[in-house]
This record gives sequence, structure tokens and C-alpha cells, in this order.
Amino acid sequence: MRWFALGLLLLASLTRAAPFLTADPVPNLAVNGNCTMFLDAVPGVTTPVALATAPAVGNVPLFDMATTAVGAHSATVLCTNIPDPLWGGGGPSPKSLPLAFQRPASSVPPSTPTGLRLIP
Repeated sequence: MRWFALGLLLLASLTRAAPFLTADPVPNLAVNGNCTMFLDAVPGVTTPVALATAPAVGNVPLFDMATTAVGAHSATVLCTNIPDPLWGGGGPSPKSLPLAFQRPASSVPPSTPTGLRLIP
């Protein structure tokens, strides 16, 4: 019973993950490739590709958006294959079309506590 309760707690903690920016599986994107996200035209953030989850098959870009500031944003992504040591090639893809999104403000902070006192 303890293991079942622990499993439920772990499952509940996974459901509260940060929002992620992703895309459909990218054709011809190698497992050792990487993807770069440009948020509001700021220099890109590069991460390794992620394996798509069922029912999709392939490799996808995946970016954690937890630290994105409140307000309106625009994101574009490009993916890069590392050149093959024998055949060369590789290189970056064209940038994606921009995704415009709005990060809402977090919950409102609580009011200031009042009526402080000591009780016996």
C-alpha cells in the first residue's frame, strides 16, 4: 500500500510540470541533433532533441518555458544536424514560422496580514 501511495505522489508531481514549447516531429532530424529557440529575437537557447511520445514518431524540439516573463512573446525554432564525419552535410534548418503567445500573470499575492496579537 505504501508503494502505491508513493507512486500516486510521484505521478501527481509530474502532472505539475512547467509548460514546454514543442513541435511536430522534424523529418530528417538526427538523434544527435539539436534545436535552438529564439524568444523575442533574443540570441537563441540550444538544447538536444527529444524523442517524441506516442502516437508521434521521431525527434522533436522541446524547451522549458517556466522562466518566461509575464507578457506577450514570439518564439521561433530551428534545428541542426551535426555533419556526418564521412559524408559531411548537416547544418541548420530554416527558422520556423513564429509562434505568438501570452504568458499570464501568476496568482495574485495574498493581502497584508492584519490584527496581529499574542494568545495564551
